[in-house]
Amino acid sequence: MHFTGLSPDQEGAGRGNEELLAFPMRVLSPQCTFHRVDRKDPSRLERRRGLRDDNEKSVYVREVWQRDKVHDDAPVPPQTGTQPVTPVLREPIQRPNPVETTGGDPSRGPDRRPAPIGADPKPVSLPWTTIAAPASSSIARVESAPKSTAGPCVMVTGGLGHIGSSLIRHESFAGRGCRLILVDNLSTQRYSSLFGLPASIDYQLLTGDVGQVVTPASLSGVDAVIHLAAITEPSASVRDPEHVFGNNLRITRHVADMCAEMHIPLVFTSTTSVYAGAEPIVDESSPNLDPQSPYALCKLEEEQYILALVSKGLQAAIFRLGTIFGPSPGMRFHTAVNRFCWQTALGEPLHVWSTAMHQRRPYLAVSDAAALLARTVLESVYPGTPVNAVTCNATVKDVLDAITSAGRVFAVADIPSPLMNTSSYDTSTELARSLGFAFRGELATDVAATLELLGFLGPAKVLTT
Repeated sequence: MHFTGLSPDQEGAGRGNEELLAFPMRVLSPQCTFHRVDRKDPSRLERRRGLRDDNEKSVYVREVWQRDKVHDDAPVPPQTGTQPVTPVLREPIQRPNPVETTGGDPSRGPDRRPAPIGADPKPVSLPWTTIAAPASSSIARVESAPKSTAGPCVMVTGGLGHIGSSLIRHESFAGRGCRLILVDNLSTQRYSSLFGLPASIDYQLLTGDVGQVVTPASLSGVDAVIHLAAITEPSASVRDPEHVFGNNLRITRHVADMCAEMHIPLVFTSTTSVYAGAEPIVDESSPNLDPQSPYALCKLEEEQYILALVSKGLQAAIFRLGTIFGPSPGMRFHTAVNRFCWQTALGEPLHVWSTAMHQRRPYLAVSDAAALLARTVLESVYPGTPVNAVTCNATVKDVLDAITSAGRVFAVADIPSPLMNTSSYDTSTELARSLGFAFRGELATDVAATLELLGFLGPAKVLTT
């Protein structure tokens, strides 16, 4: 089996293909090579010429050194040649022929509102794609439309993640006959994000490290790049900040440099966690930027790197996203709203950080994030400056009220957190709205939809009236 994005030599060097899939990030870049390393002496790491500066070299060294400490017993594949890795482009995924379906207007997109609690379940109720089951069969099929090659070609890094798996299904792409090139290293094993993709969009999948896969060859014919790939868990970044910087900053620099070199517009997703919250309402002009986690600090450095290229002519859009909530095929449960839904479904106490109950924070529906990013590339909206993207500003109590409104009961466990502070603030979206962006998601609706998908996985009970 050929692992797309890695050369055959790298696939077979030192271990089987299955083990390489378990450690896909050990092969870092066609510009960086390493042999067996004395774990006590990282200076013995051998690097090829071609790294841009000493800072970047140190990032690679720290990253490999940190990973070698974690996987100390894992064999290190020897480098077998000096040629750069050429990603292997897969043929577009073939989709089934159109089938007749019932209910709804496909041009309007899926209805994301869940059925009332207690209502009879529909044959298929996935909120992120238009799927219907024929009456004579229990097998769901994707609604299809005639394909068109008239639309733009967009590369999406991290395309199988929480936001990416919703974005690549967005009705705006289907309506314009777009071609999407998905880049993902499969480190989170979200193969299910590829299930039931709309037949009216052409897809290509490139697997491997972004630093290897995003090359002039793979970018040939691409009209825009949406860069979502990142290690995204803020609390994990506290435990291992060097790993977060070594990955996130490295691949963002690479993607930005490639876009600048090939004159391709770039869309980058940052975070509203860069704000300090010293003011009751913060906007893009707020001078108080004080990231509370290594993840947010890294995002700020990535912003600055891109803005430096913007000053040299790169077309770019930078969106500071609120905390994501809502269901998607590749959804995760490591941030507040989704994590509370998961714990509720399991019948576990909800872990609420100390002092957080009444603090206001920005949140963004994954459906709004997908619509925002799709419109940016389809309508070429590149303001070249950070823009806040927020569906609502809410407290933890608001989230718990939404869970209660969905008919669930739960207990709350107060826990300390190294990331928590006493700040409470709203995030303004005035700039985004002036650019024509709209935020239509609803916290209560998406909480109910998430709980409906999860069902009851533990001793939780439904409130009765």
